[in-house]
Amino acid sequence: MATLLSVVPTDMHIVPVSNAARTNPQIGGVRQRKVRLGSHFRVEGRFPPLTMDVGRAHAADILACEYTPAQLLLQQPELVIGTPGTTLVNGGGQTGSSLVLDGATPGYVFKKGQLFNIITSTRKYLHSVQAQATASGGGAATLSIWPLLRVVPADNAQLDFATPVIEGWLEIGNGWDVTPDFTVESAFSIEEAA
Repeated sequence: MATLLSVVPTDMHIVPVSNAARTNPQIGGVRQRKVRLGSHFRVEGRFPPLTMDVGRAHAADILACEYTPAQLLLQQPELVIGTPGTTLVNGGGQTGSSLVLDGATPGYVFKKGQLFNIITSTRKYLHSVQAQATASGGGAATLSIWPLLRVVPADNAQLDFATPVIEGWLEIGNGWDVTPDFTVESAFSIEEAA
């Protein structure tokens, strides 16, 4: 089970980690890029200065992430998420860069660049909507997504558009600083494990 980090970062840098292969022809010609499974996200940032009591609890959560993945809620400033509904994968066996779903609020608009999770066996995989799409009157939609589906989600696997997180291994750099004014500060990086 992942450890949810409850402290909201002061800043976040979202990094797409590409697994695409590049080919450089030996005797000239066109360089190519081949899409492969495994692209994912990394988030880097800083946590704000925390009081000693809150900082101690936060440090304990950080230490717990040595053994379990971390989860961090992703802020999407100025995105009005609204009411996406109870979104589910519509049909097993899906692969590639599109996702068919149902259970959305009829007329809900999935925005280009909106982040969401596909939940499979309690693991949360982070994806981005690549083109705006609107749910039908029956709550169905087909989304263009990045990255490619890394696992084949089961029919009716849950999707989370309201509170997407990045889940992965936490790196805390040089630990945390205890400042002269008795606050605790730290930088971090979380990269998806799969």
